[in-house]
Amino acid sequence: MGADARPALRRGRGHGGGRLRRRRGRAGGAAHHRGGARVRAALARAGDRVRGAAAGVPGDPRGAARLRGVHRVRARGLPVGRPGAAGQLRDRRRRRRRPRRRRGERSRPVTLTSRRTDLRSPLRYADYSLAVCAVAVAVLGVALNYSSTWRLLEFTGANPAQTAIRQAVFVAIGIVVMAITAVVDYRVLRTWSTSAYLVVLAGLTGVLVFGVERRGARSWYEIPQLDIQIQPSEFAKVALILAVAAFLSTKEPGLRLDTLANAFLLVAVPMALTYLQPDLGTMLVFVAIAMGMLLLGNISMRHVVATTVLGVLAVVLVFSIDALQGPQLLRETQRNRLTAFLDPEFDTQGASYNLQQSQIAIGAGGLTGQGWKQGSQTNLNLVPHQESDFIFTALGEEFGFVGGASLLLVYAWMIYRMWLAARRANDAFGMLICIGVLSMFMFQIFENAGMTMGIMPITGIPLPLLSHGGSSMVTAMAAIGLVINIGSRRHAA
Repeated sequence: MGADARPALRRGRGHGGGRLRRRRGRAGGAAHHRGGARVRAALARAGDRVRGAAAGVPGDPRGAARLRGVHRVRARGLPVGRPGAAGQLRDRRRRRRRPRRRRGERSRPVTLTSRRTDLRSPLRYADYSLAVCAVAVAVLGVALNYSSTWRLLEFTGANPAQTAIRQAVFVAIGIVVMAITAVVDYRVLRTWSTSAYLVVLAGLTGVLVFGVERRGARSWYEIPQLDIQIQPSEFAKVALILAVAAFLSTKEPGLRLDTLANAFLLVAVPMALTYLQPDLGTMLVFVAIAMGMLLLGNISMRHVVATTVLGVLAVVLVFSIDALQGPQLLRETQRNRLTAFLDPEFDTQGASYNLQQSQIAIGAGGLTGQGWKQGSQTNLNLVPHQESDFIFTALGEEFGFVGGASLLLVYAWMIYRMWLAARRANDAFGMLICIGVLSMFMFQIFENAGMTMGIMPITGIPLPLLSHGGSSMVTAMAAIGLVINIGSRRHAA
């Protein structure tokens, strides 16, 4: 062992760590004893002050409070002389008052107000931008309904605002319907989807017998006393979306052939009833809804290819039968419209007249338009049905390219919000509903705006939220309310 080496520490009884621990224990016990003595002394002084105050002797009024505090400590089962007793009591109180919360939740006591807020919590996540855009487009539609009909109504001696007032009433009813469908839990509709589907089938069947014929189609119920027409094929769009969504949401991913056939059967029945009216435009909307929901409903690619081939063959078959003078599957008006789309110079005073006047009006609008109520084509009523089917023409003439492009951008934003709601949906039922509504809006917007510019055939499909009509307005608002409902419940269990 070297000179600088130190002897090893001996651990044992009375040496090293054991001895140090005993010293610390005795020191802690002494501190504990001194703390208890101080508390007992404070208790005695507080008692003297309280007794002195009761006897009329001035003293410290805080003594009684200290006395009650000591009694509360003892009642909790904590030793009076234990260090930190008051702090432990405060911790217990805090744990009792503060409910357990999850990560990210705010710390607040459970009260009636907080429970009411929890019940309204889905509204905190509602997509209000979608509702605001829908109402804004609907208000623009009221203004265009007025500007496209006021001159003709004034010339005939009627109220110039008659059409606009009717449309404003339809908008108000649609807003109420949108609010209802946005608040009621959409999952309840799964059980009612079959009933809604059967009701619209009954309506589509009854209109063939009891409906009134207008513009070559028997598509409306009419209440003459109230001057109201109801088009059941518009409500069939939402009912079909709910029925197909409820059916596909119960199936496994990767739809089998029998499941695909049953889904097509759900779509084929209302399509057949609509064909008998006939209403080619609504039939195409049904096809767009079905294809959108099936393509995004985990259908296999071979089924997609097979369905596309069958659809193309069906279209070729229809035109071939008509060309061979076989059974007339299309009405003469429908054939003329398709011919005018392929050959704009065909029957310029008949089938091609609407298209040519529409293109003239849109071209006259230029970049910024001629101004509200200042459109020459619109005021002279040269474009037929310019308040309903061709309302985009009135917009283009009065507000020009800027107005038309702005409207299409608003529509694009609404479709984008519908897509986000579909991606964030809690379940397959909600996702499929959003996809169905998105497909309906996208096809109707593209078809209506396209037919006024000559890039799509004329079919009579209304422009959502803009064209005149109560049935189409209520249907569009109800569909938007469903999308808002699904998006607002993305955080629900």
